[in-house]
Amino acid sequence: MTYNAAQPLHHHALRTPEREALQFEQTRWTYADLDDAVTATASVLRRNGIEAGDRVALLGMNSDEYVVALLALSRITAVAVPLNYRLHPDEMTFLVGDAGAVALLVDGEYGSLVDDLVAAMPECRLVAGMHGEVAGVTSLAELRAGDDADYVSVAAPADADTLDRILYTSGTTSRPKGVMLTHGNAAWNTLVQVTEDCLRHDERTLAFAPLYHIGAQELPGLRTFAVGASMVVMRRFDPAAVLDAVDEHRITGMCMVASMVHIMRELPTIAEFDTSSVRWLVFSQVPIALFDDLREIFPNAALRNSYGLTETCSTVSALDPAHERVYPAAPGRASQHVEVRIVDDDDVVLGPDELGEIVVRSPKVMAGYWQQPELTAEVMRGGWLHTGDVGRLNADGYLTVVDRKKDMIRSGGENVASPEIERVIHELDEVAECAVVGVPDPKWLEVPKAFVVVRPDARLDADRVVAHCRDRLASFKVPKQVEFRDELPRNPSGKVLKRELRDGN
Repeated sequence: MTYNAAQPLHHHALRTPEREALQFEQTRWTYADLDDAVTATASVLRRNGIEAGDRVALLGMNSDEYVVALLALSRITAVAVPLNYRLHPDEMTFLVGDAGAVALLVDGEYGSLVDDLVAAMPECRLVAGMHGEVAGVTSLAELRAGDDADYVSVAAPADADTLDRILYTSGTTSRPKGVMLTHGNAAWNTLVQVTEDCLRHDERTLAFAPLYHIGAQELPGLRTFAVGASMVVMRRFDPAAVLDAVDEHRITGMCMVASMVHIMRELPTIAEFDTSSVRWLVFSQVPIALFDDLREIFPNAALRNSYGLTETCSTVSALDPAHERVYPAAPGRASQHVEVRIVDDDDVVLGPDELGEIVVRSPKVMAGYWQQPELTAEVMRGGWLHTGDVGRLNADGYLTVVDRKKDMIRSGGENVASPEIERVIHELDEVAECAVVGVPDPKWLEVPKAFVVVRPDARLDADRVVAHCRDRLASFKVPKQVEFRDELPRNPSGKVLKRELRDGN
């Protein structure tokens, strides 16, 4: 199979050149405009010594130029290395060095980091600006305007194993790992998301999650162009701005995580926005308690709880609309071209409703971890990606993700899944967020401890939390300690850092 992740853009530019492809702030791009910019940017990269397989770091928030850069790199089969802009500068320096990056594309906000990042790139051939001005650095737009080389009008051929991107995981327990995604991974994910999420050519998707993340890159990101649809890109997530964009642009689909829903539902002006155009919403990490909130905010949307990883190029499974009410907290059945099993510690396949590790096999699964062959072999043993997540499959094949394997609480010989306790605590109207971890206990080895963030102007005490849990859970699952916090610690990607909570931070 040959496929270039940038090829669909050129395909639609030839057939529907005047159709709107992209909007960012006040700038609108037709398919012809966007394809021309990608073509010229690919030429600029080539002129500056960027060849197939070279790694190029991108540091910036969402913008139209970020999208152009991703597509241009794919077009010449160079490798994009998107950097999480929330990381500490020392972490970013490590990443560009680890990837062996030879070029840096950067936003104006991060101009002060350029010298240190370039110092970690001994073979740096190009530094160019994306959004905003970077002192002493020429922007991609300016380089395009002055380019007189032959344009790269046709995407370079790529077989399924040709590397397209290296996406670094958030590194909650150690240094980040570079997930290698290929053009073949992108091709299979396009097929899955076009068919599973019913993307249409008249779609208007909204991208506000950071484009350094696999979710934003794949859906609603670059897969929008596979069907010749239109994408509105926002610089960053802002709940009121998101709802305003939905109203103004008649957005049909988007993706979000639980923390975004928490913030959005607290908006006092939420009822003022017309969200009736949204026909699908893909989300993850949303407890049942928030499901009805989503239904109120987006009354016409199919609510698609999903499960995916960077290592699987996004989606593993998603809930189909027909079972939205039957399994509201389950991320559905395995997507097309994806196999899911539940195995024990010896990789023996378990039966229906038995708890074990989720393993995945699919042409969407990564090529491996960058420069970590031993870790790759361990995670990919037997040809199945071992996710590190604990879950179960019911008799109908519907998946329930219970917890991270390392986050399971082992109390008195019983395995306790923290999300089960969190779901019950979320039933309390006063609760904005919560997280449950296991803490040492001399008698039971571990016991559950709950960390709770109370909604503004609400009151809640530990006794009520414990009593509520005792009415709904087995005694060994009831939190033995409750601590109230103003906020929960999160990593740069927004995931709650349970390790820090366990360590008392």
